[in-house]
Amino acid sequence: MLRARTKALALAAFTAVLAFGAVPASAGTVAPAAENTPAASTTAPMAQADAPASFREDGVRIRRSYDSTSEVLGLGYRNHSVSAFCAIHPDPMVTFYGVRNHTTGVRGYAFGDYVLVENASALPGC
Repeated sequence: MLRARTKALALAAFTAVLAFGAVPASAGTVAPAAENTPAASTTAPMAQADAPASFREDGVRIRRSYDSTSEVLGLGYRNHSVSAFCAIHPDPMVTFYGVRNHTTGVRGYAFGDYVLVENASALPGC
């Protein structure tokens, strides 16, 4: 069961890398020369600003990875200033958000049921 979940997470991460065009140059791709590519017409996705967010509960665990068994880096509370920078769905019924807790300085992942994100559908994948 754990091996299947690990494979599923690895496949999801690989798919996300391919979806955002972040294939390493060693994979046989050749980056265009800088002088031949105008800055305004690059095809790489633009970095998006963090989405405003809030914790729905007090004591929300902020984890090192988007896994419920991952190390807890800190806790989030309703009165904390927080933003979300990405979303991941390791399972069709599970969502984790990449969050920055501006009150404590902790950056990690929180289970989606405990985070309210404004315009969550606009977040890029993790």
